[in-house]
Amino acid sequence: PFRQEDVLRSLQLLAYLTKYPHVRQEFYKKRAHFPVQPVDPRNPTSSSAMGGKQSAAGNTLAQVAPVTAALAAGQVPQITTLFSLVERFTFRPSMSHLNLHPSLQIPTIPPEIQSWAAVIMRNACRKDDTQGGIRQCANMTCGKWERTPREFAKCRRCRKAKYCGKECQSKAWSMGHRYWCSVREGTEPGQVPP
Repeated sequence: PFRQEDVLRSLQLLAYLTKYPHVRQEFYKKRAHFPVQPVDPRNPTSSSAMGGKQSAAGNTLAQVAPVTAALAAGQVPQITTLFSLVERFTFRPSMSHLNLHPSLQIPTIPPEIQSWAAVIMRNACRKDDTQGGIRQCANMTCGKWERTPREFAKCRRCRKAKYCGKECQSKAWSMGHRYWCSVREGTEPGQVPP
């Protein structure tokens, strides 16, 4: 539904904006969103595609209030941050995954989109100098702040992401950090940094 160049330009704008701590904090705020419902291509304005129930004015609830319509349709909102959504654009299937499941049609994300999404994720892990150089946990669903600089442990591979604990690090790895985590400069490939 979105053109590739529109997604790329949006990510480039977000990469620029996420350099600034006061803007970055807005992107950490948790928001409710609803999974996208498939639309019947033969009738994209059908009441089932738009939430189902008609209002007194003849408009569907989805046209009047999308959140109300989603709740009325029984959908459960998912709580996420902007960074959690951007992290999905960093997905790169591993060769072992491709070899194990050769018949799967795994969507590929263009490298330039993956690259800009990774820049945004690294920006999300920047310290906030306006608050004394502290960082927020890199598990995008946690939101915990350091009380003092260097309180959280860094990812041993990329040295960019910092986590408040092992549980958050493990959860973040499975949620997508593994796709944008890159070995820091000066480290040999395959070698785990100290």
